[in-house]
Amino acid sequence: MYCYLNAVAQNGSGAERAMAEARLHLEQRIQEGEMEVGDSNNKTRLVERLGSGSFGDVYLGLTDNDVKVAVKVELSCCPSSSKCLLYEGDVYRKLAGCPGVANVAWFGMHGSDYSMLVMELLGPTLYSIWSQLGQQFSMKTLLMVVDQTLETISHVHRRGFVHRDISPSNFVLGPSRDRIYLIDFGHSKKPVTKLVPAVRYRRISFVRPIVGTPRFASTFAHAGVEPSFRDDLESLGYLWVYLAVGRLPWQGVSDCTGQAKIERIGQLKMTTPIDELCAGLPQEFASYFAYVKSLRPHDMPDHDSARQMFRSLAENLCPNNDSVFDWLETDLHAYETNSSSDDNPTRSECE
Repeated sequence: MYCYLNAVAQNGSGAERAMAEARLHLEQRIQEGEMEVGDSNNKTRLVERLGSGSFGDVYLGLTDNDVKVAVKVELSCCPSSSKCLLYEGDVYRKLAGCPGVANVAWFGMHGSDYSMLVMELLGPTLYSIWSQLGQQFSMKTLLMVVDQTLETISHVHRRGFVHRDISPSNFVLGPSRDRIYLIDFGHSKKPVTKLVPAVRYRRISFVRPIVGTPRFASTFAHAGVEPSFRDDLESLGYLWVYLAVGRLPWQGVSDCTGQAKIERIGQLKMTTPIDELCAGLPQEFASYFAYVKSLRPHDMPDHDSARQMFRSLAENLCPNNDSVFDWLETDLHAYETNSSSDDNPTRSECE
C-alpha cells in the first residue's frame, strides 16, 4: 500500500496525486501517534488501517477509555461527487437506536483535509463469512439471516430512508457475532412520498448511473426510477438467493463490458421469471418476490408479514432451531472490519 501511494504521489497527476499525498501524510501522523479526532470530551486516536476504498480508508481507533472503534476517513481532495461521509454520519444519527445499525460516536471535519466518522467497531462481512464456510449456509442460518436483515431494513424504512446498496458486503457481524448489522449509508436517500404520474414509472432508461452494486440492484434502479422502499426489499431477495444458491442468473455476462454489461444485467433481471430465480428454494421465496413486484413506488412494505412468513417456514423446516448461526460453530479467520474487501467480487461495478 505504501509503495503504491509513494509511486502515485511521485508520478501521478492532478487529483490522484493529491489524494495519494493526503493519505501518506495521514499515515505518517498515525505512525507518530499524533492523529486524534473527535471533540474535547472524547478524543479518539487512530492506530492502524483496517481497509481501503477509492477515496478513503477505515482505521482502528482507541478512545480515551481504551475502547476500540472504527474510524472512517474521507479525503477532502476527492471528487465532490464522491463525498458522502458527513452525509452518512447524519443518516446514522437519524437511525440511532435501530436494531442492526451501528452507533456513531462522532463525525465531522478534521481540519480542512479530512472528513471523519467514529463508529462502533464491527466484524467481518456476510460475504467473508459465507466464503469461509464454503459459500454455503444451512437453511436454518439462511432463514435467520432473512429474519435479521428484514428486521433491520424495516426500521431503516420506518425512519424514512432507502439504503440503496444492499449486498453481502454491506452486512457485517456485530461484536457478539450473533447479530447482523447493516453498514454504508452514504448512498441512502429519502424516497419520494407523494404520488407520481404512472407514466414516469413506465419509462425504461439506462442513462442514469446506477447506485449500488449492480448484481443486487433492483430492476427499478436499473431502469433509472427514483428509489423507493421496494428497491431495498428486491435487493434483499437477490441477496438471499445468492447466499442460498451461490449465484444469480445474471452472473457471468461476458459478451460486453462497462455500462453495456450493467444494462445487460438489468435486462436479464427484468426477463428472468420468479420461478426460475427461486428454483430449488421453498415457495415462500417466490411468494416474497411476487409481493415485492406488486408494490407501488410510494408503498410502505409490510415487513412484519414477510418476516412472519419466513418465521413460519423456519418452524416447519427447522423445528428444533437452536438459533445458533453456522459461523458460531466454527473458528473464523481474521477479516477486515467495518469495510469491504477490495477482492470481493460483489463489489465490482459490473458484476
